[in-house]
Amino acid sequence: MVLVFGSIGAVAYADFIATGVSLGYLYILPLGISAMFLRSQISYGLIAACVFLHDLFGVPYPSLLARITHNLTALAGFTFVVYVIQRYVKQRELLDNAVRKQRDQLLQDVELAAQVQRMFLPIRRPSTSFFGRNFDVGRTPPSAPDPLVRPVVILKVTCWKSSKP
Repeated sequence: MVLVFGSIGAVAYADFIATGVSLGYLYILPLGISAMFLRSQISYGLIAACVFLHDLFGVPYPSLLARITHNLTALAGFTFVVYVIQRYVKQRELLDNAVRKQRDQLLQDVELAAQVQRMFLPIRRPSTSFFGRNFDVGRTPPSAPDPLVRPVVILKVTCWKSSKP
């Protein structure tokens, strides 16, 4: 909020110092920042303040019609910029929410698939032979009450001499 008011004051001061040309278009920068971070009501209120400051510190106008036309053009331009930026920010927030929701659903699906897979895994695997020795690789009995608590599978290896030549 301080950044927005400070930058509006800086633009107003620069518009006051530059007597030959109007710097009112620079009000778009603080209005864009306010459209991203502040509520809509505050941003639209700042548009009115910027148009007033643009009229107050800008170059003198040759006629009343030129002054009104210039102020209405500034009002339309500032409002358009604020509206477009706020719409972009709102769409980005909606996209972030949708991605977060899909991520949470995917995580639930993966957890459910892991539970189903655990139901079909055998308790003991067949023994394998390696360099003439048979190894019986199987799971140890669960010591924790909930299998989701133990993400690492602890293996028990039993080795004995093969009777096969």
